Amino acid sequence: MEVLVAYSAKHPVLRMSQSEKSILFGRDEVLVKLNSALSNVKFPMLVLTGEVGSGKTALMQHWLWQYKTADRPDFDAVLRWSFSGYINEHDPKSELHQFLEYALIALNVAFSTEHSCLEKVMLLVKQLQQQRVLLILDHVFGAMFTVERSDHHDLVACFDALLMPLMRYNPGCCVLVLDDPTILVGTRYVGAPELRLERLSQVDGVKLLMHRGVSGKGNALAKVSALFECHPLTLTLLVPYLRDACGGDLTKLDTIPVLFDQHATGRHTRRILAAYEKWLMNTPELAMVYLFSLFAGAFSTRQCLDYCHAIFRRQSLFVKREIPSILAPLSRLNDKKLLSLQQHLQELCLVTVYREPEMFEMHPVIREYFAQKFRTGFWDEWVYLRGILLSDDEDHDIASPVKSDPIRLVEERLTQAIVAKHWSQAADSALQLHQYALARGNVDASINYARQSVAYAHLGQDTLHLQQNLHLLTALLQQVDATTSEAMSAEVAV
Repeated sequence: MEVLVAYSAKHPVLRMSQSEKSILFGRDEVLVKLNSALSNVKFPMLVLTGEVGSGKTALMQHWLWQYKTADRPDFDAVLRWSFSGYINEHDPKSELHQFLEYALIALNVAFSTEHSCLEKVMLLVKQLQQQRVLLILDHVFGAMFTVERSDHHDLVACFDALLMPLMRYNPGCCVLVLDDPTILVGTRYVGAPELRLERLSQVDGVKLLMHRGVSGKGNALAKVSALFECHPLTLTLLVPYLRDACGGDLTKLDTIPVLFDQHATGRHTRRILAAYEKWLMNTPELAMVYLFSLFAGAFSTRQCLDYCHAIFRRQSLFVKREIPSILAPLSRLNDKKLLSLQQHLQELCLVTVYREPEMFEMHPVIREYFAQKFRTGFWDEWVYLRGILLSDDEDHDIASPVKSDPIRLVEERLTQAIVAKHWSQAADSALQLHQYALARGNVDASINYARQSVAYAHLGQDTLHLQQNLHLLTALLQQVDATTSEAMSAEVAV
């Protein structure tokens, strides 16, 4: 039986080969529970949860490999879809349409592109209730369950029309993979059986490090694992950095920066990514990572190369449009260089490769980190480049896309938070504005916003973030004073 994995109707369906399995540590108990739940189809719906980077996708990949190699008869078909994690504001149901068409085609169900989203849902539900199908929906996001905005109401209604009938009767099983289990609180899916992935034990963290080639005494590796809270994705990214950037020297862990931000989730992973960013500065590898962050899902070598050529070709056609300096190392990219870069990035665990056909993917945490950096430093260029990527017509003139100023949007959120006296949110927005201002070279504004972040954290009695923001402000002021003193000394010398 074929196991089909898909990310978007615009990309080829990936047929998982028997060699594509994940190496897992500390997940034996969860695998036993997953096998028990999916053997003989005990439950119509199952929820797999765990924080971002805990290994949910790797777990499902490993289980699917086991299922395929064992040639088990539990299901007539296995379909897996990974959502991109964000909603197209112009057409909120666009990705749901893509998923429905992918599933209908895979199950040989006739449909018309003129069918509405709800009509496609009804066709799919009817087929799923006639077959034993394992349907895995990965990276499902909260907007599909709750109506936060009026223009998302139809999306929630369609998703509801898909899942509710399957909860009542489903000869197969539907697995929802979620980062946040609280998404289901207050919904009709709250009663579905749940499996949760916790962080690794310290022993399993050490096993992961040793398996990936980190050498050292057990106590030293245990301290490294504990330092990063035994987080699977963080430890996976740490290994190549230690090996290549630090020469395997564990004492050089202090080269990994400490981040002062309000977002505790994924902080250790972002620390490693910040270290990569510093280490790879001005290299084609970092430029390629920034380029990959523009893609919403999996992408092929050909797509990447064609896109890169389109960017620099348009630069020659539209002289006034400058390509960000961070992409400059890719100006003479060819097939051979691209394959070499992708292989190196795979060795650094920054991209994942699928062999049949050859497709590449970035973990959502990695993509979002570098996309945020790109947006912060080069907002107009990011909008322009995303416009090229999303344009269906190559001849369509998108040299001057509609611009949306991120600073204005964050300023509006800050004002709303102040009026509502949500001081933690206000401190977070002020910190974002500080980062935007600093990236654009407006030091005075960045200091002003940093001071505001300290004040709002104080008003919210948030001791931890007060200390972090105060440390950030102090370091910034010291840097400005040092720069001013150097300038004055140089002026006196002249």
